[in-house]
Amino acid sequence: MIILKNNTRYNTKFLHKVLSIALKYWKKEHSSLPHYLKNIRVTVNPTKGATACTGVAWLNSNAMRLRIPYWGPSHTTSTRLIESHSTCEPKALSLFQDLVFVFFHELMHNRGYRHTNISDPYLMKMALEVPPIPWEYAPTKQEVMQVRAPKKNLLEERYKRAMGLVIKWEKKVKVANNHLKKYKQKVKYYERALSNREKEEEGV
Repeated sequence: MIILKNNTRYNTKFLHKVLSIALKYWKKEHSSLPHYLKNIRVTVNPTKGATACTGVAWLNSNAMRLRIPYWGPSHTTSTRLIESHSTCEPKALSLFQDLVFVFFHELMHNRGYRHTNISDPYLMKMALEVPPIPWEYAPTKQEVMQVRAPKKNLLEERYKRAMGLVIKWEKKVKVANNHLKKYKQKVKYYERALSNREKEEEGV
C-alpha cells in the first residue's frame, strides 16, 4: 500500500495511481516484499531545475522521497535515456517510465540494497514493461491563478463590516429612543398622579 504525501502541483490521485500500478507490477513480476514494506511512505516533491525524476530512500525502511519536474502537456519525456535495440540509438524515457524507474530504484534501497548491488538497466527494463497510463501534466502558474480564488480586499471588507455595524446600532438607537420616549411619558404621568394625590391629602 502506498501512503503518499504530495508537495507538487500534480494531482495526488494520479500520482498515487502511477505508484500503485508500479508496486502491483513489482509484486507480480519481481518478488514479494518484506513485511515492513507492507505500507510504503512516499513523499513527492518538485525538482529544482532538473529535467528528470530523482529520489532518495533509506536502507531497510519503508520511506522514500521522489522528485518530479514541472512539465506541460507538450513535455512528457525525461532526459534519462535508454538504449534502443531497434534503432541502436538512445531513446528518452517517458515521464511515466522515468518516475516508475526511480520508484523501483528507491524500493531496492528500502529492501537493503546499495548502489553497487542495484542493476539500473534491469530496473529500467522493468519500468518499460509496466502498463502506462496517460500522464497528467502540472498546470502552469497562469492556470493555477485562474483556478485560485481572487485575493480578498481587506480594506473593502472592513468598510462593509463597519457599515453593517452602523446600521445595526442605528436600529438599536431607534428602538432605544422609542422606549425612552415611552417611559418618559410614564414618568410624567406618575409625577402628575402623585402631585394630585398630595393636593387631595392636603385638602382633607
